[in-house]
Amino acid sequence: MPSTTIAIYGATGETGRSIIDGLLESSTEFTITALSRSSSIVRPENQKLRERGITVVACDVHGPLDNLVQLLKDMDVVICSLSYLGIEDQRPLAKASRHTIRKVVPRRALKSKIGVSREL
Repeated sequence: MPSTTIAIYGATGETGRSIIDGLLESSTEFTITALSRSSSIVRPENQKLRERGITVVACDVHGPLDNLVQLLKDMDVVICSLSYLGIEDQRPLAKASRHTIRKVVPRRALKSKIGVSREL
């Protein structure tokens, strides 16, 4: 059975790191891609993700929708781990995900419980 592919927006933040820790510690195999702003792609936090086997790709959530759809086309799940201040970044991800994704996890869904969903 192929691994579940997961894209995480906000992977270098506190919540994102917690989610990644949970995914990597799970007995289930996941292929994880961190979506990073182009201006942040070379930051040390992203290098740490790469060292853990996570693919880090540049993502402009406010760019053309077709580009975002193309970026997410092979993902099973998209997780946005930004705080409520990042709500404007969640909307384009949700809109693009409608075309390709089985499950979208907005930040609000993560508020009460951090961890790996049994649905994955």
